[in-house]
Amino acid sequence: MWPLNDACDFFLKAVANLAYDTEPVADVSGEDVKVQALDELPAAWEKAVTAEEWPKVLNVLSRGGRFWPVEESTGEGGRSAYMKDHLTIFYSERKATDANPFSGKQLPGTLSATPELLADLTPLAEKYPESEWPFRSTNYKPRFRSITFLANSPIMRDLCAHNYLELNLDDAADLGIEDGDAIRITNPTGDVMEGEAMVRAGIARGTFGVAYGYGHIGYGAQDVLIEGGESRPGDPAIGAGVHLQTILDPTVEDPYPYVDPEAASPARSGGVYKIEKA
Repeated sequence: MWPLNDACDFFLKAVANLAYDTEPVADVSGEDVKVQALDELPAAWEKAVTAEEWPKVLNVLSRGGRFWPVEESTGEGGRSAYMKDHLTIFYSERKATDANPFSGKQLPGTLSATPELLADLTPLAEKYPESEWPFRSTNYKPRFRSITFLANSPIMRDLCAHNYLELNLDDAADLGIEDGDAIRITNPTGDVMEGEAMVRAGIARGTFGVAYGYGHIGYGAQDVLIEGGESRPGDPAIGAGVHLQTILDPTVEDPYPYVDPEAASPARSGGVYKIEKA
């Protein structure tokens, strides 16, 4: 029944389903359209749904989704209504009966405070001494880029065009770095971050902060050559700023990121870095 020739043919119909589920949402307001530049969306998006559906689709897009009332998501005692009651696991038999695939060492069945470890359980500080790599990273979602995709919003870019490499007041003084200086942060596997320093309270000594949602290398930031010769120009403003570089794990032969062994996800805090003026 429906053409699926482009991504928007698929996902905007899904958004329309969401907009009409249970009770249809209201049409988007003119204020939301103006503030979020929704009238600048590609014509193909509007053509993917009906004229009646389009204002309701924009309403959902303007809010990043459709949400149940807060009172329906909160259970007894303020706990989430979607959580199992009083579910707390202090010991995981599955975890305790696994072994580290690189070292063969048995894993503990409980969470514990451990130093940062590489894939074979070698302490990170043993491979990269603190004397040479004294800084750790931290990161957060900023108010203007609560999700990475807001880089394509002109309004959000106007509010904060790029992020910063955020330093502790005392660390910056020791390094001779002032607010607004161009600085360079490197990690031991060769990645480099260059950006503007923001010297502020709220960053722990020995760490630096990076806000999410900046430094895109795709997502419309670069020119794209489409098969057949058509070129779609990129917008460098979408790629402004820096993204936190991932340290590679030297104990794994193929390129593999340094991973948090407890959460089994690429480590986005911690790591080891050095900081200098650019």
